[in-house]
Parts: sequence; C-alpha cells; structure tokens
Amino acid sequence: MPSVSDTAYPRLKSSPTAKELTRLYTPSSEEQELAVRVTQTGTMRLNFLVLLKTYQRLGYGVPLSSVCARIIRHIVTSAQLTTTQSDLQQYDSSKTRRRHLNIIREYLQIKAFNAAAHAVMLSALELGVET
Repeated sequence: MPSVSDTAYPRLKSSPTAKELTRLYTPSSEEQELAVRVTQTGTMRLNFLVLLKTYQRLGYGVPLSSVCARIIRHIVTSAQLTTTQSDLQQYDSSKTRRRHLNIIREYLQIKAFNAAAHAVMLSALELGVET
C-alpha cells in the first residue's frame, strides 16, 4: 500500500532518507542559476530553492516553516547557502514569496486555476450530467 506522501495528496515526509533528499531535493545547476537571477541575497536564494523543490515534490506551495529541517539543511549544503529559522518565517508572509510562487509556476509551466479553467470544468460537469 502506498504511503500518504506517494498518493494524490502528497505531504512532505518528516524524516526523508538520504537517498530521497538527494533525488528529490538537490537543486540542479539550472535551478540554482534561476535562483541567482530572481533573488538578491543568499537567504532569499535559499528560500526560493526550498519553495521550488517542495513545489516540485508536492505540486503546491507550502509554508517554509512547515518544511522539515533535514530538507532545508540538505538544500543549504547542496547550494552552499545559509539562513535562520526567523528568515523562513518572515518569508512565508512576504510579498516576495508570492512573487517567487509565480516565477516557480512559470518555470514549471503550471497555470493557476483561473476563469478559463473554471469554464472548462463547468462544461465538463454539464456534459457529465447529460450523460
């Protein structure tokens, strides 16, 4: 039976293995270059990379304060960056985080649910009801 973290509604593991950290949370050189382009400081770069890697894993953005320390430490080490817990908490409520989410969605080619998507959904529902 699959674990909750592998279902349609995945969650971050509280204690990922070293293999999972390497496979899922190591930023590629392309991702690190993107982070350099869209951020101005090392702290913001780390925040961006944690948000990016967790978004890739889950398909949605989570508050960085809810990401386990092991994942954050892995990204810190991989990208050779530093931060503090208060930096992460401040980031969660910032406009910068919302801007970063838009950049991440664009980078991953993910479109937010909008009026056009709503119209498609209603059309499919109407068709389903008729059937």
